[in-house]
This record gives sequence, C-alpha cells and structure tokens, in this order.
Amino acid sequence: MANSAALLKSFVAPVDAGVGGLRNKIINGQFTHWQRGTSFADTVVGYHADRWRIGASDFIGGSLSWTVERRLFDPGQTDVPDNPTYYLDFASEITGAPPGTERTLLSQRIENVETLSGEEATLSFWAKGSIPGTIVINFRQNTATPSSPFFGNIPIVLSTVWQFYVIRVDVPLVVGPVAAGNSLNVHFMTQAGASNPAGVPGFQYTGIVSLANIQFEEDRVNDPDFEIRDVGYELQLCQRYYEIGHKVESTFATGGGEVGVSPPTHENWFNYKVTKRATAAVTISLNEDPPTSSGIRPGFAIPTNRIDGFSLRFASNVSQDVSIITGPAAGGFAPWTADAEL
Repeated sequence: MANSAALLKSFVAPVDAGVGGLRNKIINGQFTHWQRGTSFADTVVGYHADRWRIGASDFIGGSLSWTVERRLFDPGQTDVPDNPTYYLDFASEITGAPPGTERTLLSQRIENVETLSGEEATLSFWAKGSIPGTIVINFRQNTATPSSPFFGNIPIVLSTVWQFYVIRVDVPLVVGPVAAGNSLNVHFMTQAGASNPAGVPGFQYTGIVSLANIQFEEDRVNDPDFEIRDVGYELQLCQRYYEIGHKVESTFATGGGEVGVSPPTHENWFNYKVTKRATAAVTISLNEDPPTSSGIRPGFAIPTNRIDGFSLRFASNVSQDVSIITGPAAGGFAPWTADAEL
C-alpha cells in the first residue's frame, strides 16, 4: 500500500517508545512550542510554530498571503486522543497569478537526508478542514540540490470533523555524497498550479487546515500511539535549531575602555541553553533607557559566533557605563535570537 493512499484507521495495539525516545522523527508534532509567537499573518515564507515552516514559490505575477495560528483544544475533548493541548491552523491564498508552477505548503525539514533512507515509513496525523476539500501530502529528500524530486504525492480528503490519517510511503535510498544542511522534508501542500514541480494535478484548497499529533516513523503496521515526550525535552529539541534568550547585566558594558582596544572592554558572552546544529544567525535587540544618557553608537559587532554561544561587542563613545534595559527598573536586558534552522 506504499505511496498509494491515506487510510483512516482505528488502532489499539501498544508499542514501545523506540530507541532513545525518538521514534517520531517530527519535532513539535503536538505544536506545544511557539518561541516566535502564536499568531501570524504575512506574505513571506519562514518558520512560525517551532520547526514548522511555511513554504511557497513560483507565484510570478501574483501575491501570496497566509495565516498560521495556535489553537487550544477544549479541556476534556475526545475527538483527538492523547490529550493534546494545542493544534495548528494554516491557511494560504495565491491571487493574481496565472495557473502554472505556484505552490504553498506547511513543512518540517528533518535533519539528515538519510533519515529512513531506503525504508518504508509511516506518517500519521489528525486533521480537519474548515470546508471539505483535498490537500496533498508529499516528501522531498533535500541533498542541497534544488531539483531533488518530490515523492509520495498522496491526496488527502479533509472533512470538517477531526479524522485520523495514516500514510505509508517508500523512502528512496540516498546514494552518493550529500552537502551540509541536507534534510528529509515532509510537506502538507494546500495549493498547486497545473505544472507545479511536485508533479500533482493542479488544485486549490481555500479553507483552513487544522493539524494535530503529527508523527513520522519507521513503518509499524499496527502502531496507533503518538509518542509522548517530556515537554522540556521537546523544547530542547526545538532549541537545537532556534532559541530565544536574553543577557541580564546591571552594566552591560563598562565604560572607561576604548573602542578598538584589544582585547575589547565592551564585550559580553552569551551561552546557548542548547548547542546548535550549526553556527546560528544571531539577532539582538538593544534598547537604551534613558535613550541618550550613555552616548551609544548605532550598531554592534558579534566577533565570536560558535555553536555553543556568541559574543557581543558594543561600541560606546564615552567613558561611562552602558546599561541596556527594556524599561524602567528592568536592569540590563538584551533580548536575542539564534537561528540555525534548516
């Protein structure tokens, strides 16, 4: 039945937790963690719920809009098992583009393209739509070659009530070298032009897709159970790819030193809670209060950036203390993000 259809199933057989408690290759499959925020409406692609990315391409001559939101299950609900707290709503629309190669999708990029390589695998999830309609589930082995083919391409007919879907798919065997940043991608595709590179017939789903309890694992024919992991451990898995934090200092960088002196006297080190999969792109917000008291020059430098943390070099043009804070009496506070997503 590989690569053929989605099955609505009712299972009862228990299974073990798998080696290391990582039977499920999907991270944040219950949409518990949202470090970037919990509601988005935008026109650009990117990550939203931790490890989940909106993708879109080839809508030449048109415009894309989409929404992603965290939703709360009613306490005591019985529609979706395992007592999930949250689910995700996703909707997208491409307007003004002629039918062609455009597509939109919600995806997770699983680190290491050789994950489940050459094996039969199972994707299971709960889903519903705000209106009845069809979306497509497909996969892609990203070996850092843009032309890597999609596979699977399985249509899913959504109802307006929660249903359980099971998809079995043959994952191709990866042969030959792969580049850094490779991944195995799982896609929930909601729109596609008639000649899109996924190779599916053109379709447009215009409703809201709701998803919960997503799991992708080595094939287990009678495997019903969602792998429940400790919420703190799941957060650490997310933080391998993206982390937010802050540095608290009563004096963020002390005065009296001179800019350009080596070693600098205006530098602080930021430790990550979790080592990143690769060197992260770091952004930091520096808010001065009062706004002009310390003579802060615009800009800063990150002279050292490693997978375990980074240093911030901050330029002051006067010999007085520099305190970075977010409000009165907040102390020194420098919020930052580290992005090592695939």
